[in-house]
Amino acid sequence: IFFDKNHPKSQTPIDRKQSNIMTTVLTVAVPFSSFIFLISYFILGTQNGFESKIVLYFGGICGSISTIIGFAQYIPQMITTCSIEGPGSLSLILLFIQAPGGTANALFMAIAQGDHWTTWISILSASIQQFILIGIILYYKCKKSRKVADNSQIYPSYTTKEKGKETNLILIEKQKYIILYYKYMFL
Repeated sequence: IFFDKNHPKSQTPIDRKQSNIMTTVLTVAVPFSSFIFLISYFILGTQNGFESKIVLYFGGICGSISTIIGFAQYIPQMITTCSIEGPGSLSLILLFIQAPGGTANALFMAIAQGDHWTTWISILSASIQQFILIGIILYYKCKKSRKVADNSQIYPSYTTKEKGKETNLILIEKQKYIILYYKYMFL
């Protein structure tokens, strides 16, 4: 949930009011719905047993809802990453840690522990989307670094003499762009 205290100037007062109402509704609805699901789980579990079919069915519903919400949470980030053609403030290192960790966790839950699919599917879905996000970011980083490398070929090749020593200026410019290339790739 995003609280925007400084609304964009392009928003009309009606849009601002709708945004504030949506933020308020979500701020109340998300914790309330989580509380309702938790209470429902405890009521079903105490009445029917925590390993009954009804509780497993309820777990399937919750797992499916969790997967849909988890899938929906990464779509705006993917759209933003594509529109700005880069990671913005998103940490690539964080994604490199989370994506394999989520995959390993989901595989452990599925294979080693034999947990029900509703337990691990949302974690696997999130890690797959993190890998997709890593791919998008790396694509744009490579695209930017190639653009920088292509720009290095614009400079004419000429030489100058400094203190009796001839220096090829194009080599100096290419070295600067190689450094910039690594800067864009890894920072």
